[in-house]
Amino acid sequence: MAQVTKTRTYEAGDQLTNAYYNDDRDEVIAGVNSISNAQIAANADIASSKIADTLDNKTSTRGKITIGTTADSANIIIDLTTKTFHNVTLAGNRTLSVTAGQTGNRFFIKFTQDATGGRTVTWWSGITWMTPDTSMNTTGGEETLYGFFITGTNTYIGFLVGKEY
Repeated sequence: MAQVTKTRTYEAGDQLTNAYYNDDRDEVIAGVNSISNAQIAANADIASSKIADTLDNKTSTRGKITIGTTADSANIIIDLTTKTFHNVTLAGNRTLSVTAGQTGNRFFIKFTQDATGGRTVTWWSGITWMTPDTSMNTTGGEETLYGFFITGTNTYIGFLVGKEY
């Protein structure tokens, strides 16, 4: 079986940035893209010299980690053309929607309760939850992280990644 791995060692004081993550991701994707179906079918060893970057990802955030703040409003739009990791501070109960997603995209939303807390969200339709507990931490100032995979047109797999306690 063909396998591509990437390991990076971080030293104390290193800053983990989007560039680190995206560079690692690009190297792994390049390796995967260089493997042909014939090699996979034959269970062939893949020479490292065959690994070349063939992915054209200049017009898509698919697979890229792009982090940013998404504005709080009564109706929050998770726009996947601009970022794949959305930080949202909730100052009220909110309704969510997603735009510009493509099958295969994955994205994260980190909610932070304002100082008042008790805020909730109404999710967009089409989510199949993979974790039994999808509740948000509603304590003032606390965070909850969710992850999503787009599996088709208006269909998503959602999971609770974690809560701050």
